[in-house]
Amino acid sequence: MFTGIVTDMGEIRSVEQRGDLRARIGTSYDMAGVDMGASICCDGVCLTVVAKGPDWCDVDVSAETVSKTNLGTWAPGRQVNLERSLRVGDELGGHIVSGHVDGLAEVTAVRDEGDSTRVTLCAPQPLARFIASKGSVALNGTSLTVNEVEGAEFGINFIPHTKEVTTWGRVETGDQVNLEIDTLARYVARLAEAGRPDGCETTLHLPPPSYARRGGEIVAAQLAEVGIRAEIINVEWAQWLESVFRGKTFGLTIVSHTEPMDIGIYGRPDYYFN
Repeated sequence: MFTGIVTDMGEIRSVEQRGDLRARIGTSYDMAGVDMGASICCDGVCLTVVAKGPDWCDVDVSAETVSKTNLGTWAPGRQVNLERSLRVGDELGGHIVSGHVDGLAEVTAVRDEGDSTRVTLCAPQPLARFIASKGSVALNGTSLTVNEVEGAEFGINFIPHTKEVTTWGRVETGDQVNLEIDTLARYVARLAEAGRPDGCETTLHLPPPSYARRGGEIVAAQLAEVGIRAEIINVEWAQWLESVFRGKTFGLTIVSHTEPMDIGIYGRPDYYFN
């Protein structure tokens, strides 16, 4: 997972076709601190480090990735946006980015507005419905806010800092850009497809332990972000056993069972998971 906050501009040093595409990327990262097999987001694509040196790393790009992204146009001297994978406790400065590109957007217009630059892009029609004004998108690995949307076209404003620390300072009309839509937007759209455009409601029955009560607050907040409103109902164990375990009158619940005697009951169709 990544955040879309670019932390280095690498440079393609070599590209070699050897079954898959092998690319060597020069970087200012301290590669001594990057493990073999680590994931690095390269222009929005999650790639694996397969070899490394003091100031470079090699990545393999599959034919599938080449067909779905702009990585097939990589050539020596080209600069690329880089981001190392997110660690627990890191600041989430952008939005959740998986590094799995959904498609290519085309730059249709570039114009300066003061010190900033306004860029208009056209998304593939199947992806356009996931892009909303003031929502987030990842473009070439950069977390960006959508200014406006008109059909399949949408606009992005690039401030001077973003243009300086990413490859967006050299954007041109006609560029093909790796597009990853916001994960939350995808789930909101799925709710609409299921006939729930305004979301839905459920209950969250929580027994006394802190893992359930605190965990329930976190889960409810995450569900709310995609339109599912979960009413938290705190219950004592006797109530939980009666209403959830036996009565099955609940929407969601959280419980931790780790005793050996529980192993055999998880496969029972009449168990409280129901």
